Amino acid sequence: MKLKIRNPFDSEMKVYVQYKEPVGTISQLGCIGYDLVDCEDQSAPEIEVTCFHGHESSLTLLQVFFVDPTDSQTSVFGPAHVAECCHAGEISPTAVAQYSVMVRCDCLDTFTPARFLRGN
Repeated sequence: MKLKIRNPFDSEMKVYVQYKEPVGTISQLGCIGYDLVDCEDQSAPEIEVTCFHGHESSLTLLQVFFVDPTDSQTSVFGPAHVAECCHAGEISPTAVAQYSVMVRCDCLDTFTPARFLRGN
């Protein structure tokens, strides 16, 4: 399955997404990092993730980290630490918002292409 993570904040964020990526017949832990200017920025890269098939449904799990490079966004509630495999470097834990996201892979046809998850 392929997906994009956009910036839910109204200011610049560094985004790190930790996920399981397909590698041949197996999957491995991957992480991608990129910058997004604000919530209108649609330049997020497409990420291919592995879906895990259970008894009744298939799903994938993501860890999404939004890092405020200025450490001034009041909507970012730390402390949180970016996963080591993302190689984010030294970041103040108070500048990181972490989200754990579960995506059901077998429900894709029920969503519209422009559905967004936004923080308050």
